[in-house]
Amino acid sequence: SAGFSINLGLTETNKVAAWGNSSIGIGGNNQSVAISAPELLTDLPDALAIASGEHNFAIIDLQGRIYTWGMNVDGVLGRNAPQLNAKPDLIRDLPPMKSIFMSQGSAFALSKDGDIYAWGSNSAGQLGLGNLETQLRPTRINTSLMPTTLAAGATHVLALSPNGEVLAWGSNNKGQLGTNTVHYSPAPLKIKLPESMIGIAAGLHFSLALSSSGNLYAWGWNGFGQLGLGDTIDRSQPTRIKNITAVKSISAGHTYAVAT
Repeated sequence: SAGFSINLGLTETNKVAAWGNSSIGIGGNNQSVAISAPELLTDLPDALAIASGEHNFAIIDLQGRIYTWGMNVDGVLGRNAPQLNAKPDLIRDLPPMKSIFMSQGSAFALSKDGDIYAWGSNSAGQLGLGNLETQLRPTRINTSLMPTTLAAGATHVLALSPNGEVLAWGSNNKGQLGTNTVHYSPAPLKIKLPESMIGIAAGLHFSLALSSSGNLYAWGWNGFGQLGLGDTIDRSQPTRIKNITAVKSISAGHTYAVAT
């Protein structure tokens, strides 16, 4: 899981490793140095999931508990912690979780019961709670969606439903919600797509969706050609990338996308 300057890895034996620029001490290893090779984080329990934000990090342990560390701006760590260089610790009083996703200043988790929990910055409604209020503790989103997975951009979120629909909420400054009718949405909006989807990815201000037939759709910000459409024109509607087919998986960074 790649963050802004630090990466996390998960070994076959469920150990967590980190590497990258930890010069301000946020790497979870009690050091303030650049780490050129993966090092195990010995203060963490065995994990089943990992997530990296811009300067904030999280794992889910084998019991479904969430541990967070790093910078705690806008309460993105979801617990009482110092704003700078917080060490790994547990978010208490949560149900068992199965997956976690982090963005620049917000975090999202899916419980084993299928509920979505969100916390942190909410300046564009990216927490999906119907308001713009920062949340210092994980808060359950009141929805019956029960998605199979989420994808978090800088200030927008995608959700994939069990029947292959894609919903989005948060900032829409570049059309990343798949519409040109709103500037932002604090509640989920259904994106109009011509096929059933099996995968999603979110970059800084752009979105991707992968169909069951292997087609790839892109929309939102395209300033660096990250939509793969042969130009640098933003799109507010999902547009199929025609020069690639039979795609199996997708991922997005700040200003680029990858498909296999």
